[in-house]
Amino acid sequence: METKTTELDSGVLAYLRQADATYRNGFDDDEMKQVFLEGVFEEIQGSEVKLSLMKSTCFVIEQFVEQAQAEQLVQILQAFQTRFKEVAHSQQGCHVLQKALQQVVILWQLHGLDQTEVFPDLCDVIIKSSDWLKQDDALTEWMTDTYATHVTRSIIETLGGIMLVHQHHNKESKISVVKQKKDILLAKESLPKKFLLRLKKLVTLLSNLNKQSMAEILTDTSGCPCVCTLIQVLSLRLPKTLKRLCSQIITTCTKDNNSTVLILCKDRTGSRAIEAIFEYGDLQSCLTLYSIFAQDQDTFLELACHPVANFVIQKLISSNSLQHKFDETFELLVPRIEDIFAENKYGVVQKLAEQCLKHKSYQVKFLDTLMKTFHCEEEDQKKFIIPLIASFSTYDTFITSGKKIPDLTNIVYHGALLLQTLFKFSKTLLVSKSITVMPVRHSVSLACSISGSHVIDSFVSSQTIKQKWKTKWFDKMKDQFHVIACDKYGSRVIDNIWKSADVDIKTMLAECLAPQADVLLADQYGKHLHRNFGLRQFIHRRTEWDDFHARQIKKRKVFEDLFADLIIVSTKHI
Repeated sequence: METKTTELDSGVLAYLRQADATYRNGFDDDEMKQVFLEGVFEEIQGSEVKLSLMKSTCFVIEQFVEQAQAEQLVQILQAFQTRFKEVAHSQQGCHVLQKALQQVVILWQLHGLDQTEVFPDLCDVIIKSSDWLKQDDALTEWMTDTYATHVTRSIIETLGGIMLVHQHHNKESKISVVKQKKDILLAKESLPKKFLLRLKKLVTLLSNLNKQSMAEILTDTSGCPCVCTLIQVLSLRLPKTLKRLCSQIITTCTKDNNSTVLILCKDRTGSRAIEAIFEYGDLQSCLTLYSIFAQDQDTFLELACHPVANFVIQKLISSNSLQHKFDETFELLVPRIEDIFAENKYGVVQKLAEQCLKHKSYQVKFLDTLMKTFHCEEEDQKKFIIPLIASFSTYDTFITSGKKIPDLTNIVYHGALLLQTLFKFSKTLLVSKSITVMPVRHSVSLACSISGSHVIDSFVSSQTIKQKWKTKWFDKMKDQFHVIACDKYGSRVIDNIWKSADVDIKTMLAECLAPQADVLLADQYGKHLHRNFGLRQFIHRRTEWDDFHARQIKKRKVFEDLFADLIIVSTKHI
């Protein structure tokens, strides 16, 4: 319930509104901002809880907390202790409390809080905050509450000296947006031992839950992310404790039979916990789960084709702990790839392809299986492998009897992703031939597609494709480069080719584009390439253009050689 404004001094509210306006106007320097924030926290002292629980003021407090110093964080966290549970379980207060805990880690990284006078007080108030999770056996409630779960995750991260990247969902654009650029990971030796002891205590409390309570947490939309956060933090801080937690989760779920784990894999929420174990868990836990899933091919295939469980299988395939099991996984899935494609579970096939980059001996069999899946095993059919995979069409449906080769109009995201991986294989003869013999209009379609453009990028930048195939493709596309250059995505392809090209390729591109210079200048995308490639200079002062790019290539080679030498030297010292 929102706190009534009558409980607050009207002067505090008026001051806060004025402070908000002042803050939004900005400051000349950081020193002025810090003086201002000191005044704000001094003015709101004694009213922190009430202001954090009010809808009209919580967001103002939140923005000040995000800029607070250690002394101010101690002030606000100590104030919250009087009504900690109420604040954590409220829609408004939970975010203020979360930001305060996150700011501790941020300041710790920036200024080394463990060397400051206020550090002991800060540690004490964090420990007091974590103690709330174990009171009255209410851990399940803290993890599953819609609002308190944010605070619980932040407490876990703060105790581990970590701030993990989290995503929020943008309702308007329907995409996930990462607010924080990368994880923050403090040095383990800088953490107080009592922080890690509190983490161990939380694991003990969680491990002691009965099967029903554990299932409630793992299948709850708020509870499961808490468990996943705990698993990730423990993987970085307490590997032995992580092993105990993962083992307990699996033991609890398999207490009567293995069906509970299989059901959990098919649960839209609970499956995330199994994914986390495969990604961060210990070897024995991963092997235990693997033995349950791989008990027979039908069970494995069922999971791989399930709308939710297929993501668990993807994590299983890419798990570092199960790399020695890839041969078994490969033999279980590859014979049934056509069934997986039929269920549109392209991610599973993509993960297999990515693992084949590490396990090169399986690449030939994987390619043979793909050709069989797309019905292009005959020699005259293999040349269509690129457009077939790009559109996820079989040869029979793409090339109909007695008709000419159709246009490549439907380029599928996962098809383009799979092709990018195939261009990294050690054996690339099949895909290299295909991209050089397929119709020019197919290459144009790929280059001018939001997904397909990355296929061309991968082909050009591949370290395993011989230069003769790239040169052959360049020669074939000479008359179409200006068309590609005037497309939103195609212009990026041409630009990427230019950035990695030697003088000969750059000269070839300039010669192809120069006759269409006016067309490029009139196009919203082409004009940028015209400027970046120096086409005006190329047309009117060719010698200067040649000299300039020759010098640039030499300069780049010098830096590449220097960088290679530095890597060799640093490797010797390791």
